[in-house]
Amino acid sequence: MLLGVLLGMLVVAAIGVFVLSSQRLQRRFEVPDAALTIPTDPASIARGDHLAHTRGCLDCHGEQGRGGTFLRAMPVMELRPSNITPGGRTARWSGSDWARAVRHCVRPDGLGIPFMPCGDFRFMGDDDLGAIVAYLRSLPASPNDPGPSVLGPVGRVLFLKGDLPYLVAESIDHRAPVPAAPPAGPTVAYGRYLAAGCTGCHGPGYSGGHIPGTPPDWPPAANITSDPATGIGAITEAQFMAALTEGRTRDGRTINPMHMPWRQFARFTPDERMAIWNFIRSLPRRPAGSR
Repeated sequence: MLLGVLLGMLVVAAIGVFVLSSQRLQRRFEVPDAALTIPTDPASIARGDHLAHTRGCLDCHGEQGRGGTFLRAMPVMELRPSNITPGGRTARWSGSDWARAVRHCVRPDGLGIPFMPCGDFRFMGDDDLGAIVAYLRSLPASPNDPGPSVLGPVGRVLFLKGDLPYLVAESIDHRAPVPAAPPAGPTVAYGRYLAAGCTGCHGPGYSGGHIPGTPPDWPPAANITSDPATGIGAITEAQFMAALTEGRTRDGRTINPMHMPWRQFARFTPDERMAIWNFIRSLPRRPAGSR
């Protein structure tokens, strides 16, 4: 009798979790329309190639942008980034649709895009975003359909608890204006602009800690503020560049590119690397793990 009651309670709880999480996943987001011009000239396409590789677009969507299964971690989730070639569903997207997706994690129909690091791209400049789309439109068209990402039963519980940021659009200020991008160069301002792509792992304060949504055994992101004890206050420029572009730590260990995507950072230009270094050195000290 007691066992039957307990099983019944578990079934009711499971149904409740499924219904509540499904309701959240079906939420429609209202995002201000933002006009975005997509260039077609070769220079912009080449610029987009550089940006798509250094900003990690093709790390998730695949080298040719065809999409596929990026992460199998059931019963938590299975992530399947979409096909972003001219043969995929994004082929008919307008510039506004792309701005909505990349900056807000919202599809043209208003539904949220799961687990895409839109916080890293929220304030990407129009010229850079337009160049990326121009490059994606130049890729060979592929009919590949990876299918939708899947949130498993454990993932649904974590999602409802707030421990899994599966629906990134929930945490974005969709009304915040996008400022003009600073001029490219080895400056602190441009380094801050580039390092926005680091905040998803290292946190808005760049002090690292557990990365939201990663398994408990996933290594914490490093503290990259100037704190000498727990950060990189004592690191040299050469050591920083070795970590950034070669995946090599101060003691000679190789960094797992799944934990820190140094292979994409290796494509940075010398000015971009120096800009990030100058910005990182300007950060105030913060204790490790305070994100």
